[in-house]
Amino acid sequence: MALTTDRQTPRHSVRTECIVTSAHGERLLADRTLDLSYSGALVGSDRDTGEPVSLGERVRVSLRVPSSSLWIDADARVTRVAHGRRGSGDPRGIGLELTRMDPMQRVLLASVIRGFPRAERHRGATRDYASMIRRIAEGA
Repeated sequence: MALTTDRQTPRHSVRTECIVTSAHGERLLADRTLDLSYSGALVGSDRDTGEPVSLGERVRVSLRVPSSSLWIDADARVTRVAHGRRGSGDPRGIGLELTRMDPMQRVLLASVIRGFPRAERHRGATRDYASMIRRIAEGA
């Protein structure tokens, strides 16, 4: 059975400070990264954020480039909300797609995180049912 992932760029285990706020800055959603990629992040917080974050919600992200004092700003969209209910392997966090960022800062981020180990998958890959049906139809 074919398995696919929605992720287009590899994630790296990068723990660094960040500030993720709602689009207008009225509430803090996260304060640290759990992993990073060129195009997204999984962020977490031990704080209760009040009202829950919604899929598709627009947020603002500031994150410290690992091993430096430089901070990068970006706009992002919430793509996943992990409540940490799958046991110890699934952290509580918010998955973000970095939708708008200065291109040079994106290149800097990509080059820095490349030196960190790849992140483990916390969630299983999704099944590619279309490929499975196609193989069955072809008699494979």
